[in-house]
Amino acid sequence: MRPVPLQLIRIILMFLALFFAHFLGRVIARLRRQKLPYTKGLTWLFRTTVALFGIIWMRGFDLLSILALLLCAAALAAGIWVENRPRKVEEIHLFSNEDRMG
Repeated sequence: MRPVPLQLIRIILMFLALFFAHFLGRVIARLRRQKLPYTKGLTWLFRTTVALFGIIWMRGFDLLSILALLLCAAALAAGIWVENRPRKVEEIHLFSNEDRMG
């Protein structure tokens, strides 16, 4: 069985860290708005931190680790923005008002 290159593992960890950072941002926005318990945010913070630590620990601060940190910061901000923007609620009308009247 061939060994898996470490660079591939670091790239997979980067995508996981992006996913975790996005949901961390969404939970942070919910915590501020709804006054939820902090344990919900701590789990996403722990996941994001461990994934980023795994990227940095393997090779130190190289191009991939700096890129992962910057993209995670952008994903965190995007998660906060997605959660704070107003949602559009569309009503579905199967019949128009004229069809109901007569």
